[in-house]
Amino acid sequence: MKYAFVSNSVVDLWAQPRFNSDRLSQILYGDIVSVHEERNGFARVREQDGYTGWLDKRFLVACPKPAIKPPTGWKPAIVATPTAWFDYQKGGTAEPPYFLFYGTRILAGRAARGSISVRLPDGSQRALGERA
Repeated sequence: MKYAFVSNSVVDLWAQPRFNSDRLSQILYGDIVSVHEERNGFARVREQDGYTGWLDKRFLVACPKPAIKPPTGWKPAIVATPTAWFDYQKGGTAEPPYFLFYGTRILAGRAARGSISVRLPDGSQRALGERA
């Protein structure tokens, strides 16, 4: 079985492999899904909470099977504000996702001056801060 994580802030889960079918749910950034079939640019996936449906494949990134325990030094956390924005270095380039929605599960590290270090599903790290 293949696994992938959602690479956009939020992605719709469709009943059929097309955009004009019923929307069953939405999946947040970083959620890991199992991929069971691919058709017409969509992937039939199963979420960790049991929901199954079709996602636009452009918003999936292949990854290994999810680990049971987080890596040393990282703790599971959930975004508790309506929107949490990633901080960028002056002159740096911004890459999606630009923000995370309430309820997004993350691995949190050290906090520093209004931001927190976040480990992304691909293993990279970014600073997550709050902006209204």
